[in-house]
Amino acid sequence: MEMFEKFLFSTRLRRLIMAPCGMKALSRRALKGALWAAGVVLVVASGAGLVRLLPWLLAPDVPLEVSWPFARALAAAATETAYLIGVPLGFAFGMARATEAGEARALFAVGASPARLMLGLIPVGVALTLTFLAAAFAWDSGADRPGVFAGELITQARGGCVGAERPKSIVVPLVGVTWLCFPGRAPRVSGPLPGSGGRAWFSATRLTPSEDLRAVDLEGLTLAAKRGIMVSVHAKIGHVTGLPPWGRSAKLSPPLRAAWVGATTLLSSLWVAWAMLRFGFRSRAVALIVGGAPSLCALAALSRFEQSDLPRAAVAVVPAAALAALGLAVLTLRIAANQWRKRRRGAPLLGYSRRC
Repeated sequence: MEMFEKFLFSTRLRRLIMAPCGMKALSRRALKGALWAAGVVLVVASGAGLVRLLPWLLAPDVPLEVSWPFARALAAAATETAYLIGVPLGFAFGMARATEAGEARALFAVGASPARLMLGLIPVGVALTLTFLAAAFAWDSGADRPGVFAGELITQARGGCVGAERPKSIVVPLVGVTWLCFPGRAPRVSGPLPGSGGRAWFSATRLTPSEDLRAVDLEGLTLAAKRGIMVSVHAKIGHVTGLPPWGRSAKLSPPLRAAWVGATTLLSSLWVAWAMLRFGFRSRAVALIVGGAPSLCALAALSRFEQSDLPRAAVAVVPAAALAALGLAVLTLRIAANQWRKRRRGAPLLGYSRRC
């Protein structure tokens, strides 16, 4: 009986029993923290997107269906931001809570290391990443390709002319053209001729932009210009080239961008969890710094990469910047903590110096 009790309470058996239970608790805290943090960021980002969408929704000559492509693009951006910032923050808050509650110390006591606990969080991170990828593919709006996005806006606006019972006009925001709707007749799209300074106009039954929006194809084209006398030109098919660029095409395709953001966030989240456990951080303010630094740095690096003329391979700087920001944040916190301890040890006791 005595030997059985010794075996029951042996270190090896305690590891077998306590480690899985402790890992489940850590995983629950990481998942709960990530969902809460991502939800908060999603609400804030959606609110910012709604502010940009309001002028479209309140404009009397812009139907709701025309606003849908822009709303979908804003929703895709909000989802990406919520995942990129919220998941590392949630992991940091979850590990801070686990350290504060003593769960991390209990796992360390039975031989678990921070690296092993970090690896145990991989299933949670992978599940969150797959959820983000599914949402990113569902919200794909073509906003990374200006011509595709403009073409969708034009198509949605043309659909608003179907069944028109009286003459009306539908403005296509961002593109700068207007659909003219007439009962019983095919609608026509019209607008100022680019580069004419408002002295020439065009109208057509159909307008199809190229993917980079540097050229457009028009059917049933009519050109009108006024230079002392009114000049009008009609053509069955027109092709306009040399247009100024509208926006900037993304360097990464939507699937590749989503995969890269997912991999970067998963990597930074796991290392954030390791740092929180390794150095015993349990303050929520510290968790905000440790989890927020790599997220914000990765978001800024991704934005700068898209706006730059760097080759596509330079996207590798995004995860590198996130990990560098994490290391700098941890180093700064460690230095600040050491300085605080030194000052506290040298502080006077009850208002009297220790040297007296």
